[in-house]
Amino acid sequence: MKQKIVLAFAALALLAAGCNTKVQNKEDNSKTEQTQNTENKQAAGVEVSQVNTPTPNQPSDTHFSDGSDVEAIPTPEVLEIKMTADGFVPATISINKGDYIQFTNTETTLHWPASDPHPTHTDLAGFDSLKGIESGKYYRYQFTQTGSFGFHDHLHPALRGTVTVK
Repeated sequence: MKQKIVLAFAALALLAAGCNTKVQNKEDNSKTEQTQNTENKQAAGVEVSQVNTPTPNQPSDTHFSDGSDVEAIPTPEVLEIKMTADGFVPATISINKGDYIQFTNTETTLHWPASDPHPTHTDLAGFDSLKGIESGKYYRYQFTQTGSFGFHDHLHPALRGTVTVK
């Protein structure tokens, strides 16, 4: 009886070893195929990025953060320049890259803020309200380039200002 039990355990051990070998061979074949596919793509001039896929029941390289290691992204500010009969108030302003300037018309006459030079508005492409701004309305522009930019009122070219973007 003891011999039969020992033989049964031996058979089970051999069977289990064979299953593990098949699983291992399958994983090895899969890795070989991935390597061959990558080599074929690289030979064809295709850019290949390696991704390490964790095998089952193994930890991945996933990183979790509590947020303490992330830099704060600055929120753009909206600063106001008033358009008056006497000109832009303030006429000169310094802002950070990404900030907005809101040109608000505070009188009854139309005003048209735009980039220098008059009349082409080409110093800073896109900085042009394209029409007169009515009383109580505004034109808002986001400054995404650093530098010093002159502007004027297209309808009253003597009214001028400068925005310096850091």
